[in-house]
Amino acid sequence: MAILLLSLLTAQDTPIETRVDSLLVPADSTLIDSVFAETDSTKVDSLFYAADSIYYFVLKDLMQLSDNASMRYGSANLKADSISIDLENDTASSHGQAWLEDGSYLIIGDDIYFSFDTHEGLVTNGATRFDKGFYYGKEVRKVGKNTYDIDKGYFTTCESAQPDFYIYSQRMRLYKNDKIVARPIVFLVNHFPIFFLPYGTISIKRGRHSGLLIPTPGWNKVDGKFIRNLAYFQIFSEYADATASFDYMERTGWESRFETLYKKRYEFDGRLYARLQKRTVSIKSTEYEWLLQQRHHHNIGYKQTFDMNLEFRTKKIWETDVDEDKRLNESISSGMVWKRPLFSRSLHVSGDYNQDLLNDTRDITLPSVSFSLLSKPVYELFVSEEDAEADNENWYKDLSFSYSFKAAHNGSINDPDPTAAEIFWKTKKDSTGYYIIQHNAGIKHVMRLTYSYKVFGWLNLVQSISGNEVWFDRDKNNNKWVRAADYRTSSSSSFTMYGLRKFDNFYLSAVRHLFTPGVSFSYHPDFSENADYYSFSGISVNSGKKIRSLRFSLENKWQIKIAGKDDKADKKINDFFTTSSGFSFNYEDKGKRFSTISHSLSFRPAKYTNPWFGLNYSNSASMTQDAYNFDITNWRLSTRFGVNGDAVYTDYFPLPPNRFETNKFYIEDEEEDVESPIATIEQLEEMESDTESWSLTSTHAITKDELTNDTTSNLRNSATLQVTKNWKVTYSNYLDLEEGEIRSHTLSILRNLQCWDIRFSWNKSNDFWDYRFTIENIKLPQSLKYTTSDHKH
Repeated sequence: MAILLLSLLTAQDTPIETRVDSLLVPADSTLIDSVFAETDSTKVDSLFYAADSIYYFVLKDLMQLSDNASMRYGSANLKADSISIDLENDTASSHGQAWLEDGSYLIIGDDIYFSFDTHEGLVTNGATRFDKGFYYGKEVRKVGKNTYDIDKGYFTTCESAQPDFYIYSQRMRLYKNDKIVARPIVFLVNHFPIFFLPYGTISIKRGRHSGLLIPTPGWNKVDGKFIRNLAYFQIFSEYADATASFDYMERTGWESRFETLYKKRYEFDGRLYARLQKRTVSIKSTEYEWLLQQRHHHNIGYKQTFDMNLEFRTKKIWETDVDEDKRLNESISSGMVWKRPLFSRSLHVSGDYNQDLLNDTRDITLPSVSFSLLSKPVYELFVSEEDAEADNENWYKDLSFSYSFKAAHNGSINDPDPTAAEIFWKTKKDSTGYYIIQHNAGIKHVMRLTYSYKVFGWLNLVQSISGNEVWFDRDKNNNKWVRAADYRTSSSSSFTMYGLRKFDNFYLSAVRHLFTPGVSFSYHPDFSENADYYSFSGISVNSGKKIRSLRFSLENKWQIKIAGKDDKADKKINDFFTTSSGFSFNYEDKGKRFSTISHSLSFRPAKYTNPWFGLNYSNSASMTQDAYNFDITNWRLSTRFGVNGDAVYTDYFPLPPNRFETNKFYIEDEEEDVESPIATIEQLEEMESDTESWSLTSTHAITKDELTNDTTSNLRNSATLQVTKNWKVTYSNYLDLEEGEIRSHTLSILRNLQCWDIRFSWNKSNDFWDYRFTIENIKLPQSLKYTTSDHKH
């Protein structure tokens, strides 16, 4: 130990090489420097460093970290191939490619210099990533705790080392978690300047923050020059914010909006929205419209919720030639709903009020109470779940019921000056005996019993009966508190037979035919006497005549199985070919009791694919026949054919990625993970379908009514072609074959420019046409976007 200490004291710039994973310099070390000293007011940060090789030069108080070198001081982490630490001057520097992480910021550079004392630093050829974009600078200096200066800097969202576009500035100052101030600002595409600003400020705050929003300028023939969404966003608290915005159209007027949103998770949320717009209808006419909307939702507790909404709308037109202000529309509407759990379902209590201020009319529903139980087994009412599971043979296992209840009061007020009593409950007639204020109240119960079972193990039988009981405060003859009822019953039976044929050593390995006949009967007696009762707010009874109807149906299905090849599994095609037919017989009809006979068929073979393309084909048809002479009354035939394929596009001149992409050591931006719900079948099919470079689809449909001899025949065509890796063209049209005319066209062109998309769409239908041209940044489509459009009616 003494020999080692002597060597340290007498060394003349002699390197001492040690192999360590990490080294913490203690406060009482002989290598202590002012960097580690404690002041009277505060304690400075400790210095941590590590490397494969560490050289220490005693006389110069200098350390050299080589190979996988790293250093941490406070919130700053520096990694490089080599790092020099000057303990005498409280500085550190790296040589070659290195990266400096300061909190949530990551800076990559060729040479990095850092001061322990002032927390200032300098990076040459620096780059950092933030908010889906990249910032570069010839020289990046940390001049304050949260302040950076950037010389000859530029911003881009492109991930290549040589971006197609960038926003350049000679001088930038970046305020951490706040903004970037730059002057001047030049927008360049392929190094060619196309836009210039002498000065600019860009917010880089994460999350919600107050400030101006980026407007959208443009031009079209209808509005002329316009600027939309000139807006300011203001945060009031972590629960509420507001946006004030303005649109100006050179030829058609202006529109101002105000919206405030508030939300406290699990407790309440709401929205207040106001809009005032002016529209120039003609040289002498101007239209004004006011809109005020309010919505509030509140979770009261114990799974109870309360919702309320209000809307006021008014629309006026000013005629300058006659100096007249006309009201076109003015109304108030409001509603509220209270819900709470009841017997595993929800009890709803609501009220609505609507007033037409222009015609002096009102409509009120207060209160409205509803509750419903979906179909469930009857045995749950009197048998425990354990007993029901133990006894599966009882007949009541197949008996189910459903129930719903509704009570409502509705008032219709056509008096311009009603009293409070007349608004809520009191009726009133005019001099002719006609109700100008009318109130109705009622209670309705709906009950349904269904018994489903199988006979002989194959015959399906379903019996059901449903009934309504309604109490009214009065009927049309002014009888007080009257009761009305109706009911209906139905029975149905069906069974399925099938046959199976197998083929050995054949492409078609099996065919199955399913044959399903069915018959059903429905009945309700004559309820024409119920015509004396009111119908309002879902409170009503059946007032129709007697019905006894018998319906017959027959369905056929053919399913096939194709033998697999080369150890591949067999392929099943369900509903390869289907047909269905049906007709009904009305016992109460005095004329022809048989309805027309309806038929439908479909043919849907599997998609054929090979390494070059895929084929799709389907066919469907429907027709109706007269049940007495079997003449065809109308028919329809539809045929669809499609072909698609994939093409391999080779990028012969790929752009080299930037250092963030090649090294894969950047920090990802935190983004809220929001699932996009699937709303349509088309979206689901898009997710399941393979990527197609090209496709052609044609659908022909022909319909004819034999009674009127009217015929329609049309052809719909669509084509999609990925011309190159970056060009995509889509075209579709609609042809009226009877008239020999093309009714509509749609053309869409997409061009990808590395980190931008250029879209052009054009539509023409008869004498109407419109187009839209859009340039938008892929990563920041709302912030960096330009759109222009036009149309003709």
